[in-house]
Amino acid sequence: MQTGNLVLGTISIIFALCFFIGAQQFPEAVNKAGVGPAAFPKAISILVIIFSVTIILNSLFNKANDSRIVVKRFGNILMSVGSIIAFVVLIPILGFYISTAIFFPVLLFLASETNWKSIVMTTLIFELFAFGMFDQLLGVPLP
Repeated sequence: MQTGNLVLGTISIIFALCFFIGAQQFPEAVNKAGVGPAAFPKAISILVIIFSVTIILNSLFNKANDSRIVVKRFGNILMSVGSIIAFVVLIPILGFYISTAIFFPVLLFLASETNWKSIVMTTLIFELFAFGMFDQLLGVPLP
């Protein structure tokens, strides 16, 4: 049994349940598809619960292996956390799409992606996906 996985799985389930309960207070769907602002958070919460239960069951029924995680490029991890915090701070100031256009290339570069064509295409595809999914399909404008 792996105690860390049990703790992580349990905490993840608790957070997912809190998000699911919070999403139930969102307004009802206003579009013809019947998909409202609560659909995405509820779906993600359910997925987190499923994966957390899988982690818990895996740690209970599989023998613990003694493999350790070796952290390399600790500076990149800290810069990634800093860029995530900056992203959250910049969304109300610059808006979602401009903040994302800044955040994605920085995060991909910190993840050692050096092909600029790939970085630009990934950012563009995500921006188009977010616009199409939220603004167009769900009718939920992003800030």
